[in-house]
Amino acid sequence: MTVEICTAFSKGNDYQYAGLEYYGECFCGASVNGPQVNESFCSDPCAGDTSEICGGTDYVSVYQDPTYPVENNSTISDYKPLGCYTDLTDTGRTLPWQQSQLNASSMTVESCLFACKDGGYAFAGVEFGQQCFCGVVLGNSTSKVDLSECNTPCTGNSSESCGDAALLNLYVAADIESTEPCTGGTPPPSSTTSSTPTPTLCTSTVTVSSTPKYEYNCGEWCSTPIPPFTNPELCTSAVGACTVQVASCFLNAGFPASLRCFEFGAWCDKISTYCSSFCPGNSCSALSCKSKYPPQGYQSPTPTISTSVFTCSPTSKTTSTSSTTSCVPVPTTGNVCKQPNSPTKGYTSSSPVGNIPLPVLTCNNLYSDYVQHPFKLYTSSDTTQCKSYIPGSSGSSSVCQGCKDACDSQYSSCTTTYAQSCKGNSGSGGQDTYSSATTKCTDQWTDCYAANSGVSGSGRCGSWNSGWSK
Repeated sequence: MTVEICTAFSKGNDYQYAGLEYYGECFCGASVNGPQVNESFCSDPCAGDTSEICGGTDYVSVYQDPTYPVENNSTISDYKPLGCYTDLTDTGRTLPWQQSQLNASSMTVESCLFACKDGGYAFAGVEFGQQCFCGVVLGNSTSKVDLSECNTPCTGNSSESCGDAALLNLYVAADIESTEPCTGGTPPPSSTTSSTPTPTLCTSTVTVSSTPKYEYNCGEWCSTPIPPFTNPELCTSAVGACTVQVASCFLNAGFPASLRCFEFGAWCDKISTYCSSFCPGNSCSALSCKSKYPPQGYQSPTPTISTSVFTCSPTSKTTSTSSTTSCVPVPTTGNVCKQPNSPTKGYTSSSPVGNIPLPVLTCNNLYSDYVQHPFKLYTSSDTTQCKSYIPGSSGSSSVCQGCKDACDSQYSSCTTTYAQSCKGNSGSGGQDTYSSATTKCTDQWTDCYAANSGVSGSGRCGSWNSGWSK
């Protein structure tokens, strides 16, 4: 594997970004969702050309195709309608990436286009009144049909058409497509060569290891991996990314596996300990941290291997420059909602019943959703599945309602995990029985509503990726 092969492979499949990791694992993408780190972490020579760098262990050398124009993520006016197209043919979907983070009950063409633009996808499509799909190319066997067949109103705006069953209203944004066609094995950055040998055939075997989607496992729940870090600031962000998921573990793991969520919370605390002990320093990294404190239940994804034959590029030295792009911010634990405080009833602002935390409601980390709903309640390890809210102290979509939803979630976890775990207790020695634990959960729930009755989110999350903390 070489830089040239990987970038040509990515361009040939209409992806703007190419990445190489661990001596030559090749990745492609329409956008980059990860923070930039020091170049020194990418030091593995490419297996196919040792004069080139192919990332490192858990670090990717990223290349951007400069023939893609700079896009403006704040507007969707560049998306143009293509008409009504078929979906779900024998060869698969027209557009492969469904945007499940969007609310199906309030789908609009605009919300779908913003989601696809945010992900760097040139093609967007709405289907069956409530579904949104994105892609960099159209699937095989897709065909155009009469526009009148896409006649299902969008659930969020009945004046708009959102396809029909197995039919898409399709849109394309030319500013996300490359301005130059794919020409073969040359890399996206410019290069010069002084020799022109006769082309020969080369064989390339590409091993693609998918980025792990999950990291820590408790029953039916898995955590989203903490982001990579190399300094104290990013390490602290990783702690926040871990801690914000504790509530979702209690909600989704299922009893009795949810009892292991306490261990997950303790693992997050160990990451915090690592930050203070090893950052800054030469060993300050997520890989080193997880080596010292391994997450439980992790399984690495199975890599896929493909072989292709192509015309070899002339032997030459190339110089390449990597570019950076924005990433999805990591949510932090600056909770807008208040944990109630009543020591006489068995809980305080820093010690909830059963040590089951109040889920975090803070800024929305997805730009495409932030525009209409600046706040989000993090009750799932997959932040695209979390409910979002608008500022205010009244209304079903307000921050105040979001805090009530957080109280409901805490109460549910308290009764299904803590109270259930107390069923075998006799009550001696100050232990809670199932009855007393349930009473505490209920009292805390009632007080949680009262403590958050006037919360509105004022002064927080005024612009995207800001206002995370008070």
